[in-house]
Amino acid sequence: MNFKERFCAYANCPPEKYVERVAVRCMHPEHPWLARLYFLWDKESFASDLEMIQRLATTTSFGEFKSEMQTWRSGHPSKGLIRKEWKLRVSGKMLLKLASRVFRHTQPNQPASEAAPSTSKSSASGVSAK
Repeated sequence: MNFKERFCAYANCPPEKYVERVAVRCMHPEHPWLARLYFLWDKESFASDLEMIQRLATTTSFGEFKSEMQTWRSGHPSKGLIRKEWKLRVSGKMLLKLASRVFRHTQPNQPASEAAPSTSKSSASGVSAK
């Protein structure tokens, strides 16, 4: 199973909502609600983040995920007032935390209907705290 399949099983998410759901869960923790509102208002500003999430969909291990994300980020640094200074973007650290949980809590060949999402309460950032 790749990351997209695992995430969809973990989060009980339809595959066509994968990119948006990952982005919303991984908004920078400094201003999560403001970032989410801005995301709903202007998704084009998050095009680089969305493209990165789409590329990460095919990774099949946490190591591969992390390596691919670092490669992507080195070629696409956060620039500008909104992304760099105000941090209205997807957080790389939040994305790595999510990937770690998803890869840890889903089995490689587990059918989507059998994957058990995290049962702990969600934090304000929308990411389960474990």
